[in-house]
Amino acid sequence: MCLLATTAAIGLGRLGYTMVLPDMQSGLSLSDAEVGDIATANMIGYLLLSIAGGILSSRFGPKIIILMSSALLAVSIFLTGITDDFWGAGIMRALTGMGTGGVNIPVMGLIAAWFLTKRRGLATGIVVSGSSLGLVISGLLVPFILANYNTDGWRYCWFAYAAICVLSFILSTLFLRNSPQTAAKKHIKPAVPAWNMVYKNPTVW
Repeated sequence: MCLLATTAAIGLGRLGYTMVLPDMQSGLSLSDAEVGDIATANMIGYLLLSIAGGILSSRFGPKIIILMSSALLAVSIFLTGITDDFWGAGIMRALTGMGTGGVNIPVMGLIAAWFLTKRRGLATGIVVSGSSLGLVISGLLVPFILANYNTDGWRYCWFAYAAICVLSFILSTLFLRNSPQTAAKKHIKPAVPAWNMVYKNPTVW
């Protein structure tokens, strides 16, 4: 489930932009500076939720943050496909970035909960490969869609990305668990860390 979430969030939500970019730029009559600004908006959104995602995950549990972020991801990617101007695209990409960060950071935290140290490297490697899997999916999907939908093809690419994100959301809702313990006992509340101990630690800085 973490692999699928990473595929949707990083592979499609963030890296999928480059596959759609040439046709999207042409369709919206964007300059090179504007498409760069849109990418920057995405990264700013990612940065904000990367900072907040871990804190929220520790307080409320990773699953709920992943689900909320996945929903934001799916909606904002879909709306990217219907935008008609630079500002709309920029705002939607910023929201997509927030969804991406809100998925990716809690997902990484789940690895520590589910796997012992000797298995954690393998598990992390599998999950991180989701970003590359997303690029593979884009590489197969985008040229096919663009070839069949002409000037609006880039919009249908975003719709296809959104559909995969919806699938990830549904499966995460059904099967994702915060820990092996909550897989058996679903009502255990996550421990809340003492944040002053974290941020006063010189090693963290």
